[in-house]
Amino acid sequence: MFFSKHKETLIAALFLLFFSSTSLSYWSLDYSWLEQQRIAQLLLVVAASATLLLGYLRRPGAFAPPGNAVLLAFILGLASALLSQYPQWALKEWAKYVSSLALIIYLGYVLRQTAAQQLMLLILLVTSVLLAVQFIAFYLASFFTGTHDVNPYLMYPGFDNPRFYGQFQVLLIPMMHGLSFQQGWHNKLFNQNLIYLALLLQWCIVWALAGRGVLLGLCVACMVTLLTTGVRYKALLLQVATSALAGAAVYFLLFFCIPEWAGMARDIPSSLRFDLSKRDILWHGAWLMIQTQPIFGAGPLHYSAVWNHIGAHPHQATLQFFSEWGIPATLLFLFTITTGMLRGMSIIRNKTDSLDAALWMALLASLILAQVDGVFAMPYTEGWLASLAGLALARWAAPASTAAIAYSIRRGMFSILIFLAIAIIARILVVEVPLLRETSIKFYEEHNIGSPPRFWDQGWIPM
Repeated sequence: MFFSKHKETLIAALFLLFFSSTSLSYWSLDYSWLEQQRIAQLLLVVAASATLLLGYLRRPGAFAPPGNAVLLAFILGLASALLSQYPQWALKEWAKYVSSLALIIYLGYVLRQTAAQQLMLLILLVTSVLLAVQFIAFYLASFFTGTHDVNPYLMYPGFDNPRFYGQFQVLLIPMMHGLSFQQGWHNKLFNQNLIYLALLLQWCIVWALAGRGVLLGLCVACMVTLLTTGVRYKALLLQVATSALAGAAVYFLLFFCIPEWAGMARDIPSSLRFDLSKRDILWHGAWLMIQTQPIFGAGPLHYSAVWNHIGAHPHQATLQFFSEWGIPATLLFLFTITTGMLRGMSIIRNKTDSLDAALWMALLASLILAQVDGVFAMPYTEGWLASLAGLALARWAAPASTAAIAYSIRRGMFSILIFLAIAIIARILVVEVPLLRETSIKFYEEHNIGSPPRFWDQGWIPM
């Protein structure tokens, strides 16, 4: 009886739990951390897409289809993919985003139940705690290695690059702060002190990995929240500032004071930098692509079709979409995102729920970070960003009218797009994934060039 009543919630939680675990454990040595997380992301979004498609067919009024703007954007994106130099690669990126939208809509339905929201937040919290425990375990292990070298860049298992961890933290940390204010959580499931301890360690990791983009995103999100809501969330914002300072103190203690006392070597990454780290070169390349193909762009994923010695994506989400999807599609995406964020702002300005404020801050911070980093390129970030967007949809969306003919047309059009996306992703999982390691090795042997990640760990196309 319980399983029948909560079947959809439990199935969604199972897939989300598997996806989340890919930052905690290596499931196969044949793949890098990024490739493992990409495979799990594809499984997550294709499962949500299939469930949503069946829901449209069996329960026409259950799932609200997306709006006209985002639907038109994906239709333009499909045209861009078909017109691109490498359609087989462009369609992969296009299908990933269509299925991610399906995940958002599906979770927007499932997470209407409070119990489902709690289960999702529990997965997020457990992931945070385990990542912090792993970091401390690697820190302690450094005292017993032959080199006696304390280097935080060797202490974040689960991610190929510290920036990828930071992209997750910019979503994770605000949600943890919001969670600490929820009545009943620390009494029924966890002691509140555990949440505070996890936050302290996560902030320490931010400082240890020199996450300048993370700090920028979180600072701007806090400032915008303060300016738009006044003192309504004073306690939440004060806790964020206090935890950040306490995390900095713990970082100084762990990586400077204790190693010096123990006579250990310290290989600490350079302090926070303020230069562009060659991003200006990447942005200039994207600008040239926009000028060449302003309407349809070069094609989804096609920034990585032109080799450069720095990166396979421009580390700037707006330029990435303008150059690859074209100006019209990107403007439609920006309109949709802006509308959603303004809806969230209206919610948090008219009610006092720290979880809603934290959720809005997490999404805003991630969008800010996306302007200087590859938030819309890394699978673990994309998966959790879509999941939190689904939570926002569940908590903030107004009831949709199902009477209009346009509603049925949108549902039918989105069903066709979902079907195409499922077919493309299924082919990736069945045909491409088993040969991924061999294909990558062959690429290295033939081209002998570096491998900035994009869709897979080997980021250049064609392979």
